[in-house]
Formats: sequence, structure tokens, C-alpha cells
Amino acid sequence: MAKQIALGDIAVDNFPIFNSDGYTKKSGEIAFTETLRKESIAQSVPVTISEIGSTGEYKVSFLPNSVGFWSLEVLIDYNKQIWYGEFQVGSVGEEVIWGATMADNGSTAVFGIWLEQAGVRRTDIVSINAVLKNTLGAIIVDLGSGVATPEGVFKFSTPSSNLQVQVPYYLSCTATDGVQTWNNNLGVAKSG
Repeated sequence: MAKQIALGDIAVDNFPIFNSDGYTKKSGEIAFTETLRKESIAQSVPVTISEIGSTGEYKVSFLPNSVGFWSLEVLIDYNKQIWYGEFQVGSVGEEVIWGATMADNGSTAVFGIWLEQAGVRRTDIVSINAVLKNTLGAIIVDLGSGVATPEGVFKFSTPSSNLQVQVPYYLSCTATDGVQTWNNNLGVAKSG
């Protein structure tokens, strides 16, 4: 199970190294190969490994630079064993906040939708799907999967004629970062 940590905190774990007998711990090891990934993509964030005293227990740590699911593999050169750790960054007591904007130039209505967590826009969201509905839940238009900007804003558009002036609508949205999924309804109205 992944350790839960907040963005800005150091991810820390520890692991033992055993002698060839398989049960006494080995002190003094310094040769390791680390592979750090976020959502299966290799990361260049520095990883620190140090022995805790002379115990044969080793502390591993790194500072995640964004929210999401992180995994760390440490190849122990001495015995060719691999230690593996998982970290869920940014979900400890930090609610996901939805943001949205709407603009209408008279011919096209454009929506921008994004997610924030711990005061930071989530740029790791894989997809956001949106359906424009009236207040009775009837589908006005399925906007499909939005196109993401590098800033993590997903853009959707529909002809202006699909929305009436001063009529309330809502966007039924589903977002995923590849690990977690969120659903929300965002209210919109076209002003006259």
C-alpha cells in the first residue's frame, strides 16, 4: 500500500540489507541503483540513501515535486535484491478543487476546466470528460474529452446556439490522473 504524504514533504522509507545467511543485517553498503517514477514515467528527482547508524537498516528519501502516484525501486548491488516503495503524494487531507471558466463570443462557447490540490494546479490529469446538461439532467451536448494545455486546463467548445441566455446549465465532469477518478457538476449560465 502506498504511503500517503503531502506535497512539499519529503518521502521517507527504510529497508534492511541482509548478509548471505539471509537473516543477519549487513552494515556498510553504499552501492545502489535507484529508479524513481511518477505514474510510470522516470523522474530525475534526487534520491538519498544512507544507513541508520550501523544497523544494516537503510533510510531512503526524496522530495516529490508534484502530486500523484510515485514509485521507487532500489537495486542493492551487494545481493542484487530490489526494494520497492510506493508513495501517494498530495492526497493527505487535501481536497481536490475544481476550477472552471466560460466565455462566449456569440458564435462559440468555450469552457476551461482544471483541478487543484494543495493550492497547486494538477498538471498530471490524464483526461477530463464533460457533458453539458440542463437542470433536469437532459443532455444538451456531449463535449467529450477536452484538450489539455501545458498548465493543466482542459478546453471544450460548442456552438453558442446550444445555450440559451439566462438559463442555468451544468457541466457533468469526470477527471482522472490514471490512478484516481473524480466526478463533479459545475454550474454555468450564458449572460445576455
